[in-house]
Amino acid sequence: MHLVRIEMENFKSFGGETIIPFEEGFTAITGPNGSGKSNCGDAIGFVLGPKSTRSLRASNVSELIFNGGKTGSPAKQMSATLVFSNTPEVGGRRRLRTDSDEVSFTRSVRLNRKGDPVSSFKINGNPSSATEMRRILSEAGLRGDGYNIVLQGDVTNLATMTPHKRRGVLEQVAGVTAYDDEIRKANTQRKHVETNIETIDIFEADQKNRLKELEKEREQALKFRQLKEEADLARLTLEQSRHRNRKGEVSLLVEEKASYGEREKELSEEIVDSGKKLDEFDRELVNLAKELDGVLGGDAKGIIDNIRQHEIEMETASDRIGDHNRAIERANDELEILDRERTGAQKARDDAEQSISDLRDAVEDSKAALKKASQDEKEARKAIQSGDKHGRDLNRALGKATEAEQSASTYYSQAQLDFDRAEQRSQIASEKLADIEQAFESAELERDDHALMGEDLEESTPDVSRDSLAKDLMSLQKQEKSLVEDRDRAESKLRAAEMSLAKARARQETRSSTPGSAFTLAALSKLRESGEIHGILGTLGELATPKDPSHEEALSFAYGGGLRSIVVSSDHVASKCISWLRKNGGGRATFLPLNKLSLSRPQGRTLLVARNPGVVGFVHDLLDYDSSVEAAVRYAGRNTLVVDSMDVARDNMGGVRMVTLDGSVIESSGAMTGGSASKKDRPRFDGTGAGSSGVERLEMAVQEADLLFSTVDGALREIRRSQQDLRDSIHGLDNDDHSIRIRNWKADMERAEKAVQEITAKLKEANKDLAECESEKSLMADKCEKARKELESASKARAEAAEELQSHTPDHLSDMLRDAERTRTEAERTRVMSEASIENSNQKLVILVDRVSELERQSKAQSDAITRAKKEIGTLKESIEKSESELVDLRAQASQFDEEQKLLNDRRDEIVEERASLRAHLERISQEKQNISGRLEELSVQIKQRREALDEIVAELEAAGIPIPPEDSHLPTVAEAERSVQGLERRLGALGDVNMLA
Repeated sequence: MHLVRIEMENFKSFGGETIIPFEEGFTAITGPNGSGKSNCGDAIGFVLGPKSTRSLRASNVSELIFNGGKTGSPAKQMSATLVFSNTPEVGGRRRLRTDSDEVSFTRSVRLNRKGDPVSSFKINGNPSSATEMRRILSEAGLRGDGYNIVLQGDVTNLATMTPHKRRGVLEQVAGVTAYDDEIRKANTQRKHVETNIETIDIFEADQKNRLKELEKEREQALKFRQLKEEADLARLTLEQSRHRNRKGEVSLLVEEKASYGEREKELSEEIVDSGKKLDEFDRELVNLAKELDGVLGGDAKGIIDNIRQHEIEMETASDRIGDHNRAIERANDELEILDRERTGAQKARDDAEQSISDLRDAVEDSKAALKKASQDEKEARKAIQSGDKHGRDLNRALGKATEAEQSASTYYSQAQLDFDRAEQRSQIASEKLADIEQAFESAELERDDHALMGEDLEESTPDVSRDSLAKDLMSLQKQEKSLVEDRDRAESKLRAAEMSLAKARARQETRSSTPGSAFTLAALSKLRESGEIHGILGTLGELATPKDPSHEEALSFAYGGGLRSIVVSSDHVASKCISWLRKNGGGRATFLPLNKLSLSRPQGRTLLVARNPGVVGFVHDLLDYDSSVEAAVRYAGRNTLVVDSMDVARDNMGGVRMVTLDGSVIESSGAMTGGSASKKDRPRFDGTGAGSSGVERLEMAVQEADLLFSTVDGALREIRRSQQDLRDSIHGLDNDDHSIRIRNWKADMERAEKAVQEITAKLKEANKDLAECESEKSLMADKCEKARKELESASKARAEAAEELQSHTPDHLSDMLRDAERTRTEAERTRVMSEASIENSNQKLVILVDRVSELERQSKAQSDAITRAKKEIGTLKESIEKSESELVDLRAQASQFDEEQKLLNDRRDEIVEERASLRAHLERISQEKQNISGRLEELSVQIKQRREALDEIVAELEAAGIPIPPEDSHLPTVAEAERSVQGLERRLGALGDVNMLA
């Protein structure tokens, strides 16, 4: 292979066409400077494709076009062609991969209308690309930046460069480098192909899965179409049944209203007749009252009043006699008890006096024995004093021990005496407490008797007393004043809450044009709760919740306003909701009908990015929701990916929608949204919108204020009715004998209560005294025990001293001292015990004397009480006898007009009974007429509402093209039709998301 020729047209300095042939071997081109020798080499390099035009001594491709020289005009295009010999070599292989003996490579440049250069390439006259032409040339070892063209200075560089670099040049000239480049390119292309194959495999698997899903979706779609046709027919039947049912309700209400109207007319006539009869009864009662006043006027009335007064006095005296008899019985019982106690106290007093006399004799005897023992001891000690010095010392030690024992004995005697006194005081306090407790029980018993008597009086009371009624009235007046203040405050609070609620609702209404506003969501929520439209599932924010709370902010901004979209079961439900919102001014909302939503599955780019590090996952995979609303969740999520940070999002931008954990959103188009936002502006997953909680709180506040106002106002009205009833009762009261008995009972009750209180105070004081005495007794016992131990110690020391002295003294003196000691000790013990017993007996005797005196005083008091009671009974009996004698005369005087009065009273009672019965009947029929009037008003309103609803149903049927059923057509009941529709809707809902395009 060698270069055969160069063909140039308007290339640099060569104007027109120029052909330069090359023979095999060496070909030299000579000529003067500027004749174009170098341009021939530039033409070869231009076709081979240099990296830059600077190697061709031109700043751009346009400068390679012939400029016209000094006289000619510039050309608009140029071309250069290299023609190579491509004969087969050994083995039949050609250097250039073209099946021709000569191969031409042409590169052309032309200027377009704007003067910009446009390049084109040809191989053997056929159009080609620059890449293809350079690839064929490179395979033959021909490159524009190789050593196919050796310029000035290149030989010198080759001679001076290192062997390693020279080898690289040789490999490049030999074409080895081209194969290395081809290998690198091939490896790069292989990697790209493997990546594409992996993507194609993923896409193919996804498409296969999609085909399987589409097959299932097709079956579901066919089944859905059949069920939908049945459901549409069932809804049509339901609407016709509702029309028939509503029409029947109107007819029944009209008939009921007519029957109530006739009954009201009858009651009105009966009320008029009853009113006339009442007027007649009232006139007759007035006449009877005048006749009774005439009969009971003057002396007759005074006689009757006297009879009544004497009867009251006799009954009161009888009650007082009964009270005195019971008091006498109690006093006699108390006297018997006091006599027994006085007899026992006198016997105990006599025994105590005899015991004191015997103890005094014992003291005198012990003193005599003690005196004799002291005299014997002195004589023995005097004999011992005349002995040796050691005996005298022992005698003095015995004397000191004797003095110490006497001192300890005296102290012990005093301590024992104090203990006995404290024990006696404690016993006295205990007995006093027992007496006071007995008196307390008696006082309580008397008070309880009076309380029982009061209960009997209350049971026999014909009516309450004027005083209690007056107190109740004053209490009710105080309550009324307090309730009036509470009602005013409650009313002010209610008005303020209503005003705040109205303002909040007005602000909501101004924002209700925004789809998914809080006002609209609240309206749709109430519509769903009312059950008027079935199939409203709720907002997307209510139906889905984040699995991980840390993703909530990202998911909120990813879904944005989509969280306030309303998910419904079908497009039919969505259409009815939109119609309802338009009719009721509920604002605008976005609905997601589950049966019509079409989903876009994530494609290759999104699936690849989802596997990259830093990507959390798809938004619909990070939510917890029911499978029935999966279509709505996926639709609103728009295949958005959640990523860790903005850096991860920037690395994967382009064709994928992403949201960072802090809420920044990156759209698939490249738009980025982020910054700071308050929590109240961020959509929430609880289904509420901004401002809805404020309105709900205000509505709750209004309800609470209204409930408080209604409660207080009702209580106020009830108290005022109670006041009026009390006033009527007070005006109708008469001061009879029962009130006198009540006053007497209250006085007795006060005295008994006062006595109980006084005895209670004494009981507390006695308990306190007993506690103090017990404390003193315990203290004296400790003191006495301590003195006893000291006495025993002193006695032991004296006995030891006496034993030592006796062992030192002669036998006869020792026996004398021992006998004196024994006698003295026994006499001293007898004296101490006797004196202590005398002291105790004296105190006990004083107590017994006081007790006998107290019992005699109580017996005398009971006897005096019995005498006074008997005297009072005699006086009361005389009063009763006197009243009875006077009553005989008064009743004889009153008998002459009793018959006439009885006739008038009987007639009056008869009229009163008939009038009461007629008034009760009149009140009953008036109440019945009032109820019927209220019922008629309710029926009128219901008929109007039913007719309006019937007109709406007719309009809806006409708008939907549903014919109004004739009267004789058979239709199921509304309940049956609703069950049929609900069953079909449940079956449709069980199908889940259905792709009707499948």
